[in-house]
Amino acid sequence: MTSRAALLVLPIAALALGCSVAAAGEDGFTFEIDGETFTYTDANRSFDGRIVFPPGNGPFPAILFNHGQGGTPFGFPNVEVMRDWGAVVIAPTLTHVLGGATDPPNSGHTPENLARGIACVDALTGDSRIDPARFAVFGHSKGAYASIGHVGALGDRILVAGMSAGGVVPDVVGTQGSPPTITEASGVTAPFLMFHGNIDPAVAPQLSVNYVDFLIATDIPHQRIVYDVTDLSGNLQHNLHMTQTINDDMLLRLHGWFAQWGLFGTASPDLFADGFEDVEP
Repeated sequence: MTSRAALLVLPIAALALGCSVAAAGEDGFTFEIDGETFTYTDANRSFDGRIVFPPGNGPFPAILFNHGQGGTPFGFPNVEVMRDWGAVVIAPTLTHVLGGATDPPNSGHTPENLARGIACVDALTGDSRIDPARFAVFGHSKGAYASIGHVGALGDRILVAGMSAGGVVPDVVGTQGSPPTITEASGVTAPFLMFHGNIDPAVAPQLSVNYVDFLIATDIPHQRIVYDVTDLSGNLQHNLHMTQTINDDMLLRLHGWFAQWGLFGTASPDLFADGFEDVEP
């Protein structure tokens, strides 16, 4: 079986932001921003998404944000919050957008979603308002699957990462599902924060346990936060951000995690030296 990790290499061209289009060379791309919407086009793909900037000229950190199944870049409630942390947030439209793919091989961690995330990071890397040393990734559900793929493929270009309701599957499961396999996550180097409900009808908590096992084996700093969602409905057991108290706690912890690993300034990783185990708030 051919691994979906074998991807086309994305071309890079000179970049101009604002309401303008980058000049595309023979092997280049265009990246146009109109308000909070961007459109990326190269020889292999064209997709859009949302991008929001904090006030000022930067250089800002940037967060690649990946939506879940049936979501959109404009529908998740925390994009504006992350912008208000002082970060540029770029959220590509993924294949599993509302009205898009739902079948496992074409949603979540796929070659196309992987290419779109890499394209976003490449496009922003050429902007003087972005600090290329301070990229983070966050995703939910199938966007969490995509996020693991992005962090693995981008390696040390990603400073820190997080996800909710995501994880990996053993290699023996194969690459035809939505989650990445352990091998497909093997390039991950960024410290990783995970959120999961103790019960999740859409993404089994075991998948984030699998990811913890991988991070332990590769000596990557991590923390897994487990919420007791037993008394919530099935949808809320999975979509943690839809319960205000849980969402508030996630944002507080995510901001702290990003800050301590240097996304907003000086890193203090020693604060998490004893925190690499499951936490139940």
